[in-house]
Amino acid sequence: MSGGRRLLIAPHESSLYWSSVAGSGGAVTTTVKTTADVDYAGQSNTSKIVASAAFAGDGEGYAPGYCAAYSNGGVTAGSWWLPSLGELGMIYEKYDAINAALKKISGATQLSRVTYWSSTEYSATGAWNLYFSSGYRGYNTKATAKGRVRPVTAF
Repeated sequence: MSGGRRLLIAPHESSLYWSSVAGSGGAVTTTVKTTADVDYAGQSNTSKIVASAAFAGDGEGYAPGYCAAYSNGGVTAGSWWLPSLGELGMIYEKYDAINAALKKISGATQLSRVTYWSSTEYSATGAWNLYFSSGYRGYNTKATAKGRVRPVTAF
């Protein structure tokens, strides 16, 4: 919980490319960090991206599709999404508490101090990510850079 927003973090993650090609998925798109930082529309972003013609062939082998197809603990596919940059900021803020909880779940993967993809697009070729080692927000190329992917849902 942060600022009245509540997220449930999946106990699993993957290392994936954001997409197979360059293109716009119709999600919140900005090159301005302060605007990206207040994007909390991860659910809407993910829905738009997986439904977009630009990424129609990507499926669950790429970050947005992986999150949309994720299912765990009675929460079915379609209920999970790739967090926006603002939502990743919430996770980064509570890193230690989240890992303490994940440690108690059998088979869960703890968060790592690495780069996590967001559903916030930077441009047709890039998407925002958060470096959990330092809190730095930047962007990487969607189709050529791998990053960690952790689905989230609301509760």
